[in-house]
Amino acid sequence: MIAEWIVFFSVIIFITMVGTAMAFANRNKNTPALALLRPAIYALTSASFLATAFIYRLYDLTLANGLSAIAIAIGPILLVGLGLPFIKRLAKIIRIQHIKSLPDFLSTRYGKKYSISILTTLLLLILAVPFIGVQIWYLNFSTDIVTGFIDEVFIHDHDQGFEVQSLIPVMATFKPVVILLLVFAGVTALRTTRNRTGTDGLVFVIAMTALATFVIMVAYFIYFTYVQFGGIVDVVNKYNAIQVQQNIASHEFSFIHIATILLLSTFAFIASPWQFQIIFAENSHDQELDVLRKTFVPFFAIFSFFAFFISLAAIVLFKGQYFDFALLSTAFATNAIYIGLFLYFASILATILLIIVELLAISTMISNDLILPLLIRNIGQDGFTQVQTEKSIALLKRVLIIFTLIMGYLSFIYFPYNGYSENLTYAANILLLQLAPPLVGGIYWDKATAKGLFAGVAAGLVMWLFTIGTPYFAQIGLVNSDILIHGLWGMDWLRPAALFGSDLNPNSHATIWSLGANILFFGIFSLAFKPDADEVVQNRLFSDVHDNIENPEIREWQKNTNLHDLQKMVGQYVGQDIAEIRFKRYAEKQGLPYRLNEFANIKFVKFARQQLAGAIGASSARFVMALVMERQKNRTSSTLKLLDEASELIHLNREVLQSAIDNINQGICVLDENLKLTSWNKAFLIILNIPSNILAQSSNFEVILEYCARRGDFGQGEISNLVAERILNYVVLKKTVRETIEETGQIIEVTSSAMPEGGCVITFDNVTVQVVATNELESVNANLEQRVVDRTDELTKLNDQLGKAKTEAEQANIDKTRFLAAASHDISQPMNAARLYSSALLEQDMSDKAGKIAQNLDLSLTSVEEILVALLDISRLDSGVYKAEMSDFGLNDLFEQLYIEFKPLADKQNLEFKYVATKRYIRSDRRHLRRILQNYISNAIKYTETGKVLFGCRPKNGQIRIDIYDTGQGVAPFQVKTIFKEFKRLESGMRVAQGVGLGLSIVDRISKMIASKIEVNSSVDEGSRFSCYVDVGKIPDIIPTRGQKPVVARNKLGPLNIVCIDNEAEILNALETLLGNWGVNGIYTETSKDALQEIEQRGIVPDAIIADYHLNFENGVFAIEKIRWQIDKPIKAILATADRSEQVVKVCQAKDITLMYKPLKPAILRAILARIDAENTVDT
Repeated sequence: MIAEWIVFFSVIIFITMVGTAMAFANRNKNTPALALLRPAIYALTSASFLATAFIYRLYDLTLANGLSAIAIAIGPILLVGLGLPFIKRLAKIIRIQHIKSLPDFLSTRYGKKYSISILTTLLLLILAVPFIGVQIWYLNFSTDIVTGFIDEVFIHDHDQGFEVQSLIPVMATFKPVVILLLVFAGVTALRTTRNRTGTDGLVFVIAMTALATFVIMVAYFIYFTYVQFGGIVDVVNKYNAIQVQQNIASHEFSFIHIATILLLSTFAFIASPWQFQIIFAENSHDQELDVLRKTFVPFFAIFSFFAFFISLAAIVLFKGQYFDFALLSTAFATNAIYIGLFLYFASILATILLIIVELLAISTMISNDLILPLLIRNIGQDGFTQVQTEKSIALLKRVLIIFTLIMGYLSFIYFPYNGYSENLTYAANILLLQLAPPLVGGIYWDKATAKGLFAGVAAGLVMWLFTIGTPYFAQIGLVNSDILIHGLWGMDWLRPAALFGSDLNPNSHATIWSLGANILFFGIFSLAFKPDADEVVQNRLFSDVHDNIENPEIREWQKNTNLHDLQKMVGQYVGQDIAEIRFKRYAEKQGLPYRLNEFANIKFVKFARQQLAGAIGASSARFVMALVMERQKNRTSSTLKLLDEASELIHLNREVLQSAIDNINQGICVLDENLKLTSWNKAFLIILNIPSNILAQSSNFEVILEYCARRGDFGQGEISNLVAERILNYVVLKKTVRETIEETGQIIEVTSSAMPEGGCVITFDNVTVQVVATNELESVNANLEQRVVDRTDELTKLNDQLGKAKTEAEQANIDKTRFLAAASHDISQPMNAARLYSSALLEQDMSDKAGKIAQNLDLSLTSVEEILVALLDISRLDSGVYKAEMSDFGLNDLFEQLYIEFKPLADKQNLEFKYVATKRYIRSDRRHLRRILQNYISNAIKYTETGKVLFGCRPKNGQIRIDIYDTGQGVAPFQVKTIFKEFKRLESGMRVAQGVGLGLSIVDRISKMIASKIEVNSSVDEGSRFSCYVDVGKIPDIIPTRGQKPVVARNKLGPLNIVCIDNEAEILNALETLLGNWGVNGIYTETSKDALQEIEQRGIVPDAIIADYHLNFENGVFAIEKIRWQIDKPIKAILATADRSEQVVKVCQAKDITLMYKPLKPAILRAILARIDAENTVDT
């Protein structure tokens, strides 16, 4: 009992490691390392289960068959080594038809008949379910060997060795270790069906198990052959001696018996459900099969050699006694403890992995080949999808996995199996062999039919029951034993073990007669009955696979559906989200446009069928697609008229395009994927001097090249070689080459470009003049050294002229800067007045129609203003007028200013607008960083219809990242670069807000100027995060504090006294109108002198000053300072200007003047005045 628990906890640790390895492989399946190793992993996986069978059974097979037992290994080796073309052909059919199981293969080949699926699935289930019980028995028995060894040697008897007599086969009993391993197998199989990552982890562990088993067998071979014995010769000699003494090898040696073993082992290698799953369902391309031959043949040949000689040594050691799993017993009996323990863990892991693959294969067969076709055919695809989703299909497979595992365990409990049974093994393999004729015939014989399959399998089963079943039934008393001696109905030639007097090994006898009857009836009935229409179509697809024949149904389906319907149909079985991801990835991989409302490309139709076949089987997939496409076909007729109109428009556009191409000097021709000319222009014919009758005779590009070559245009040489060289350069390599026409001396430059849907565009350009000029230039350069002295004086003069030109250019740049400033002022003045008037107009009581006109006027002025400001900024940035001026400052001050500036806009759109206060100091260009954030916040508010806008900062990678979040419409990842280009706006954005697409272009330029990285993280319909990175600033020794009292904004402006100074009467009138609407008392003058006189007359103290920068006899800063000095009070001031130079910014910062650029934004002006009003209220 103690030993059993030691093994139990050891197995827990072991399976934990195995699970971790599976998870690792699943996570990293797309890494370059695993992708590179996949063909080798595939090859090792194909050999893993055969190696496991050898470990368990080779000892008993050698006792029964002697040296003939090695034929079991030779069969698969010959198939892979010499029969690889057959495997490749079979694998290619399975990949093209998206087949997942052997019943699916046979059903698809013979007209997608459900009856064939039923027959073959039941036949395989008869073999597969008891086989799971056999594997459980081996788990049980090998665990008994290990626990018995531990208990006997390490617990109860430390002085004696392990007795071989204790290795007697045991009956089925409950063992915690076995239950634990079965639970692990079941859970892993269930996780594989639930996981959408595939079986990569499982396949990886199977391959690693095969590799580990190989290493163990090498160690085992060296230990037994050269430590326990004197080498290979010694083992063979002792085996030959004991073979005579113990009468080993009960079957006499015969070539027929060896051929039978070869045939059975070869077919079982590819047709067993678990082997079919590994070799064909997991195969993705022919390269893996090439690696299979290079890896499997030497791997399994060496492994079989080692296992065979170890079995001979074990036979000598045990003197020919029968022991199951004798290789494990031998290790412990000879004190090879570590080899025995490693062999135990490797064997139980291989067995559990085999059970997992069996569970997956059986559940796929039952669901895809029995249950789902029945449901879909009886209640229809629509009715089925109403009660079944992809989760229901996955649940069905999980239920089948659990059911199969339980049935396998019950077969282990109740099936009369107690060790290796030669007759049972042969009976199972002969039964499986009955599927060989329809499998091979379905690939290579185009006259094979479903009726022939049924007749052949039926005849083979009858002969199998008569030759194999009758002796067994007689043994248990169900049949009179006289039939074995005298034959059926007393006819001696109908004896079950000697039909027609044949004297053969019983197993060879049953194999030959059952297979022979199967082939005979299969051929007769196939020739006697014609195939139906479905069989004819499927036969063509299977027989002509090398010609890549396309199923005509696919082409018909492609005409009647769009990509959206295909994706939706697949999503009903695998999940809509998964279907969307898979179709997008496939479109990206194939370079196809992903447009849901357009007719689906034929590749998408094939991909949809592949996805359906993986979920519900190839036969059911075809039935489902046929139902859906028939429904789509009925919709198509209603659109034929629209298509006719569209075709006329396309024809017109084609004529326009052809006319444009004909007027291009370059020769142009378009080739399809078959090198046929589909379009060309007149210059093509002229440059190559091709008569029109040549194209009338043939549109093949090779014919045209051959014509030119025969004319001597390409020089001397074989015509075929000259043509092939140009096909290679033009079409395959798509190189840019120059051809010299021998007769005319013209030099033609040929350039090729690939077309998205296949084919290419080739241009021919006569570059004779350019080449001649280039040659002359090279000739001049060759003599350049001799002319250097002569050119020195000229270069000196040129340098003088260059210096003068540079001076003029610098002066021109200064003039440009002045012009930009003047232009900004002159353009902004009337715009400023217009904006102020429009804002005042909006606040008047008007009719709905007038209000609408006023609102549209304001929006138009806003758009014009944005364009002018953006264009001026871009001009300044590109000309280098702006320079980065870095300084350390508190970020929260900037946040407060931005909040005050944009809060009215956010309130206007009913958006929640917040910022996260911070104490951080940053180092950046304050003015230009503010411009970046203004653009970000303006866009966030503009394109957010509901929700909120939030901005703040956080440390990131040693810098400060400033973030602006919104809940707006978002931007697709592939469109992020587009929005930073000039005049580029997304269609979705244009529906929401006006704009010209310059704001983010300015942000991009400013960020490069101030070395601030920008970043966008956005999802469609989920919102966006626009960010910029700035350096951490230095905190000043004395942090300025604000002595301001908390202010509370009021909804309406109080009776503020505002002084407005501007040299433009229209601006003053507009300000008077706007401020008057807000309840403000204003003084409107053109100079500071007039303003002071008006202040003195009224006897008031101004609350704020609004001054234009460019006045007639003074500037705005001087006017503000003059009024402040005269009144002796730091009056709040706003400077309005279109001058965006650094000098103006610095002056305003030094004088505590708020800077506003023209045209003034009324909302921002009102927000500033409201804050002044609120502060005054608190002070009073």
